[in-house]
Formats: sequence, C-alpha cells, structure tokens
Amino acid sequence: MSDAGSTALSIAETRVHEAEKHVAYFRNFVAELKRDGMYAVQAEDLLRQLEEGLDEHREHLAALRAAAFEDIQSAPAADHGPHPAPGP
Repeated sequence: MSDAGSTALSIAETRVHEAEKHVAYFRNFVAELKRDGMYAVQAEDLLRQLEEGLDEHREHLAALRAAAFEDIQSAPAADHGPHPAPGP
C-alpha cells in the first residue's frame, strides 16, 4: 500500500473512531433530555443526523480498506533472490 493510501486509511479510521465517540456522547445526552422532557424531538433529529454522518464515515473507511486489500493482493511478490533447494 502506498504512503498516501496508508495515510488516507489512518485518517478515515480516526474519523470513524471520533464520530463513534461523538454519537455515543450525544445518545446519552438525548436520553437525559427525554427523561427531563425537554427538546427531545429536536435532539433525536440531531442524533439521527450524527448517526447518518457516522454511517458515511464507516462506508468511506470500508471502501478504503477494500482498496488497500486490493492493492496488497495485486502487488507483485517481493523477489528475495534464489530460494535454496529443499533439504536432503
């Protein structure tokens, strides 16, 4: 995998991880709002939007992982010189 591909994959993984943390935090916040009966509908709408954004990040990461796997599979095997003959 190229350095650029590796960097893109790393960035995508970080974005997914950060988005997962934000969504988890906001889910807890929405639960608190529901208990208090305040702004629950608006908060649920925002949570849905965050979850959709997280799904997009996950899809992007999956596409990058698939591309990285294809790069690895299509790369020629490294030539390490002649191989020794099998044992006696």
